[in-house]
Amino acid sequence: MAKKIRRPYIINGTQCWISGNTEQEVLDNAIRLMGLPPAPAPAKPRKNFGQYARNWYEKYSKPTVSTATATTYDRQLRLYILPALGKKAVEDITLDDVQSLFNGIGGAKETKVKCKNVLNMIFQLAVEEGLMPRNLLESSSFRLRGEASKETKPYTVEQMRMLVEGIGSLTNPVDRAYLALHALHPLRLEEVLGLRWADVDEESMTLHIQRAVTHPNRNAPEVKETKTSECRETAMSEVCIRHLKEIGRGAPGEYVVGGTRPLSYTQVRKMRR
Repeated sequence: MAKKIRRPYIINGTQCWISGNTEQEVLDNAIRLMGLPPAPAPAKPRKNFGQYARNWYEKYSKPTVSTATATTYDRQLRLYILPALGKKAVEDITLDDVQSLFNGIGGAKETKVKCKNVLNMIFQLAVEEGLMPRNLLESSSFRLRGEASKETKPYTVEQMRMLVEGIGSLTNPVDRAYLALHALHPLRLEEVLGLRWADVDEESMTLHIQRAVTHPNRNAPEVKETKTSECRETAMSEVCIRHLKEIGRGAPGEYVVGGTRPLSYTQVRKMRR
């Protein structure tokens, strides 16, 4: 146990001894006996929001989400949040600052919602750490407005018929197999890219959809779970089986479209063109 500190003081012409566990405590006790107001607590250093937001991204976000999600979060920070708030102290950000940030984002409301989701997580951490008294995004005065996103129209029956009829006109057998898989079955693009030969059961005419291949940074492919995180099966078209036989069955672990490795972003774009 640390020894108490004792210091002599002369108060109103009388010498006395004042004790404390620390030098600061001794000083505070002496000031109190003198009838003086207590010394103000030293001001805490303020935290730069730009550095704080980046620290949140690197420690609490990036390691815990998928690459695609992390890329989306990073984009919101770079394009919108940091240009507007990056030079401010976390403690100094006001509701006016936040509303001005979102008022300055043009385009679809969906973009603003993505930005709000990221900023909300940063503000929530700041509240938990005592840097902000409340999450400004929860204010009843905050408004989020924007244009509705344009829906992607599905292909018409005529367009789908044209795609299917055009499969045989493609010169590359791998391209024919890809289009047969994509056009004739209820599969997303990334699910077609994730099919391995072990997932193709020609005997029962069944496809087993167990993974997806995405390109979150438009470079190296990333193998992940399907969008619903569920494995499922779908019946396989006879037309598709015929085109798959043209390219020859590979090893069970090889990708139907791609071979030993999934196709890169550039290869997918080239094939789809």
